[in-house]
Amino acid sequence: MKYLFTLSSLLIAMLFSNAVWAADDWRLSSAGYGPLQPGMTAKQAESLLGSKLITASEGPPGSACTLMAVARGHAGVTLMLQHGRITHIEANSPGILTKSGVAVGDSSAKLKRLFGKQLEIEMHKYDEKGFYYFLWDAKRSRGMKFEIANDKVETIYAGSKTISLVEGCN
Repeated sequence: MKYLFTLSSLLIAMLFSNAVWAADDWRLSSAGYGPLQPGMTAKQAESLLGSKLITASEGPPGSACTLMAVARGHAGVTLMLQHGRITHIEANSPGILTKSGVAVGDSSAKLKRLFGKQLEIEMHKYDEKGFYYFLWDAKRSRGMKFEIANDKVETIYAGSKTISLVEGCN
């Protein structure tokens, strides 16, 4: 009887700690989205997200590239997969935060205050008034891109160098 009580207490503690961790740690960074990281497979992502992934769009024929949306929960999160592996995560919903507290809808001024000279700027490919801010890790292998339109963050990209792509898989 004592063994059952100890085992059930341990299971409850494990479940509670995972729930707290999951609620607190689903934030974007150059390393990914919470525990979700570039290099993982769709199956691994589904397991971590607790949801199926659905095809949002396919890349050009032969590209082996797909954008996948999360079927439930994590609204506004899209994953780019190339050759079956996640290369980056995109967020286009105000409820998704970066580890530094930036969200879709925030001003470009907030980015400048937070990151200053670390930000690299690139003109938007289609919006003459828009632009992209990039933050790269020391090796420039992973980073974050903030797509800016009307002086507001429109989309946040996090992950590998594929964040530089402009039209999904292209």
